[in-house]
Amino acid sequence: MKRLFGGDIKMEGEGKRKKISLPERGTLYDYKYQKKPSGNDFEWINWVDLIDKTESIPPKMIPS
Repeated sequence: MKRLFGGDIKMEGEGKRKKISLPERGTLYDYKYQKKPSGNDFEWINWVDLIDKTESIPPKMIPS
């Protein structure tokens, strides 16, 4: 995926496209590609950073 998004692999019939840099750490599944709140640019956000850290697991959901 890194080579494809970086433009290293050419696709047949492909025109000009925007290069997308992938995160250096982890895998693609560790991230969400989302629009920055300040404009039209996009960024990779680690999904762990999106978790509400104030939310707790209800006791009935924890196996005994």
